[in-house]
Amino acid sequence: MQQSFRMKFYILKLVTWPLTKWKLTCFEKQYRKFSKLLILTLGYPSNLDCAAQLAGIWNIPIISYTSSVSSKADNEKYPTLVSVSTTTGNSLSDSLVAIFYGFHWTQAVIIYNIENTDVVNRVTYLLKQFTNTHVQTTAIQLLSNVTEDLFMSRVSLADIKSTTRVLIIIMGDSLSSNAPVLRLLRNNGITSPQFVIILPWLVPTPEEQLPWVNENLTTDYSIYKDYADTFVLDSDRKRTNITDRFSSRLQDLYNISSTTAYKYTTLYDAFKLYVLAVNETFSQNDFQTIKNNTQVYNDMVSLSFEGASGLVQMDFYGERIPNYAIYVINSTNNSTGLTPIAAIDPKRVACNTSSTDEYQTLDCYMLDIQTDSAYDAFWQDVFKKVNIPACGFDGSKCDNSKWYIVSGAVSLIVVSGVIIGLIYRYEKQKHLTQMPWRLPIEKVEIIEHSDRAISTRTNTDTSASSTTYLQGTKGIYLNTVVKIGRYKQLKNISFDQVEAHLLLSVKQLVHDNINPFLGFCYNNPSNELLVLWKYCNRGSLSRYLHNTEMHMNIHFKTAFIRDLINGLDYLHNAPIGYHGKLNTNNCVIDANFIVKLNPVELDDLLEEWKASGSIIPYASDNESVPQNNNILGSALDLEGLTEESLFCAPEFLRKAPPNHIKLARMGKSEQMRIKNQYRSADIYSLAMCIYEILFRQHPFAEINLPTQAIINVIRNPNRDQCRPKIPKMLNRDHHPVILNLMQACWNEDSVIRPPIKRIKKIFSSVYKMKGSLVDSIIAIMDQHANSLEKQVKERTRMLEEAQLRADRLLAQMIPKDIARDLKLGKPVVPRAFTSASVLFTDIVSFTTICSRSTPMEIVNFLNDLFTGYDAIISQLEAYKVETIGDAYLVCSGIPVENGTDHVKVIANIALKMRKYLVDYKLPHIPDHKMEARWGLHSGPLAAGVVGLIAPRYCLFGDTVNVASRMESTGKPGKIQASSEFHFLITQRDDPFIMEKRGTIHVKGKGERVTYWLVDHRQPPVSN
Repeated sequence: MQQSFRMKFYILKLVTWPLTKWKLTCFEKQYRKFSKLLILTLGYPSNLDCAAQLAGIWNIPIISYTSSVSSKADNEKYPTLVSVSTTTGNSLSDSLVAIFYGFHWTQAVIIYNIENTDVVNRVTYLLKQFTNTHVQTTAIQLLSNVTEDLFMSRVSLADIKSTTRVLIIIMGDSLSSNAPVLRLLRNNGITSPQFVIILPWLVPTPEEQLPWVNENLTTDYSIYKDYADTFVLDSDRKRTNITDRFSSRLQDLYNISSTTAYKYTTLYDAFKLYVLAVNETFSQNDFQTIKNNTQVYNDMVSLSFEGASGLVQMDFYGERIPNYAIYVINSTNNSTGLTPIAAIDPKRVACNTSSTDEYQTLDCYMLDIQTDSAYDAFWQDVFKKVNIPACGFDGSKCDNSKWYIVSGAVSLIVVSGVIIGLIYRYEKQKHLTQMPWRLPIEKVEIIEHSDRAISTRTNTDTSASSTTYLQGTKGIYLNTVVKIGRYKQLKNISFDQVEAHLLLSVKQLVHDNINPFLGFCYNNPSNELLVLWKYCNRGSLSRYLHNTEMHMNIHFKTAFIRDLINGLDYLHNAPIGYHGKLNTNNCVIDANFIVKLNPVELDDLLEEWKASGSIIPYASDNESVPQNNNILGSALDLEGLTEESLFCAPEFLRKAPPNHIKLARMGKSEQMRIKNQYRSADIYSLAMCIYEILFRQHPFAEINLPTQAIINVIRNPNRDQCRPKIPKMLNRDHHPVILNLMQACWNEDSVIRPPIKRIKKIFSSVYKMKGSLVDSIIAIMDQHANSLEKQVKERTRMLEEAQLRADRLLAQMIPKDIARDLKLGKPVVPRAFTSASVLFTDIVSFTTICSRSTPMEIVNFLNDLFTGYDAIISQLEAYKVETIGDAYLVCSGIPVENGTDHVKVIANIALKMRKYLVDYKLPHIPDHKMEARWGLHSGPLAAGVVGLIAPRYCLFGDTVNVASRMESTGKPGKIQASSEFHFLITQRDDPFIMEKRGTIHVKGKGERVTYWLVDHRQPPVSN
């Protein structure tokens, strides 16, 4: 049966604090008078130190519930001391070290009160732990009543600013003791949030108000500003069910408020700890053991229970493992209280786990920092301030001498740049005088004449670009293949300053996606003006896009669009500043499938020379070059607009801009304004080019209206916006971002159209280019090679099939051997054959059948019947010579001689034909019995190919006539053979049954003996 007991506690009112010599004497007398089982302490840490040592001597458990000694884990000095205080002597310091470890902070400044013994002990322990964890610290000692002069003499503000951004201030037990130091720091520019200032609250008491709260519970903002944005480290006052019930009961019984009741919670936990330990001791031994203070003390150590002040966890040293929290005095909201932003909770770890972080392990517990996710951005801002820059906060960790060197170098570069600019200006003027665009005509070799413009549509599609590139001839200049535009020069040509600068700008255009202009040949004895461009052998982009034989996947299309964007980007950033007439006809493709833009500035110059009568196109060229080379027309005459005008922006269709020459003669500000308009118009034209590349159809091709009517709709701003329609089926094949970008580029409002830089950035992000430009070119060429290879295979297959059909047709018309000789080009010489066999067959009563049938039925009937005969012949070594009406002529032994085998072949054919005819039913007269006559004869023959049109292999000789007579004198269903045929077949001893018919009269031959071919001879039956 379980025993029970009751305990009586005596409250010794004589034991008051602080302890004096007289009170210690009284304390000893009371100890000897009463049960000597337990001492509960309340008071100052210095008094607790004395009382704890006495209790250790007397071996009496002493429980502190409001404070703790400073020396942690000193079992020899305090062997019976137990503390349930929420803030123990060293746990606050351990929490600070845990904060630095968890946030990876490595430097700190500690400002503390040297006159406060408890503060000094805590800071001493804290400095030791910081040293063990490799945190560099600077300790600054101050007095309680610090003055500004003393502060300035002790504190080096410059050292603080150059060392760290974290300050720990411990001037006393309460928060209000830190107010003078915070005021002095703020006056000298060290405040939050520029610095992280941590205020450990050593001994919080329920009666203590926040420093900035007055007696009437109002906020003193002059003090509050000193504390704003600082961090407070205090116990985490987590409420439990017991806490709520305990506070509620105290209020009901004793009218004690919840704030005042807080100080009784640890007293309650002290009693509960002792009672639980005694109960544990009593349950294990007899009643006398509860007087064994050593056993009771051992049972109190490492106990864990839910108390009124929260979760109570005792460590092996008899101290309560505290729960701390980090609070911020927030100045960004209306609250003037403490806002919890992180918790520091003990986390149990394996006791046998060795830890290199000595400060962090507390007897099988580790302090773990848990930040509030709602304050992640706040902590990131804190980390940015605390992290040490690579050169330190004052730059002393970096060698700044290099910056002086850099400054000197920059100055030198600036001076050098000015000098180089002056030299460049001089050289440019000199270069301009030398006219680098002038080429000697003697070095130009014309290798190909092409009088017609290359165009993918009608002749009216050829714009001004045809004059300088697409139109003209092909030649060689200095081992470079060039495209030459040729003109008849009537007057000497000279250049003014504006024209010379324009030509130099075009000459200096060097980019992978710009087709280079090589120069002019002019003022020469031949009175010719030649315009030379680099030759791109794959022609214009428009012609390539609309060549259905060219396979283009998404890689081809994106590569072409990327080239257009890169070329246009280069022009927009070049001195010229824009293109002006961008369309797919003005773009060419070189051998590496790189799209190059043709600059069109020279067209305006050529037009001025034409207008002045200095040059005229050659007559042959004049047929294909339109008289009006301006794609915008003359004074916006709709009749002068071409289909390339569909690429022009609507604002330019409404009002034509000045050409390149006129623009170059304007002022700088006017040039900038119009160039910006041209750039925006280039973006519109780029959108049309992208449309044509993606869908491989001309813009507005779906609109069934004349070009002039479409242009009239586009240029009218009062109508609905007219733009190319995106095909629904092809829409799925392309990225929606690119389609949206294309539509943004052809916006009616030129201001809304995106600039080329933005277009390039968006396109590059959607279609990332893998590898270098060369890799992309190689990949494109591989794809094109594969496409060509497939085309070659398909064409080869089609050719082989056609050849096979032709061979079969030829073999049906003439013998295979003769057909082979004809294909090889060998002459077919007529030949004479000494022995061959001929078969003639004719249908009996064919005239009667014809009278009962329509012509189509006769044709179908003969085709069906003779097809069966053809199948029989194809199995044997024979040749069908021809069919005449219902007559069928077969021969064996020609053109390949086979000895006397031809009689056997012809005999087999005749028997097979007869058997086939017996089973044959006339489709449209099924009740008619089909019968035929066959005539066989052997003898010499001559054969050869007759005619060039529908050639036939024909037989000549009396043998054919005799075979025909054998058929005509025969009887229905009978096979009649001549005596020559009978003789050969008898000599061979072939298995055929022959019966003698007798002597008959043969026209032209007189009396002849003939035989019937009856059937095959049956083999003898073996025993």
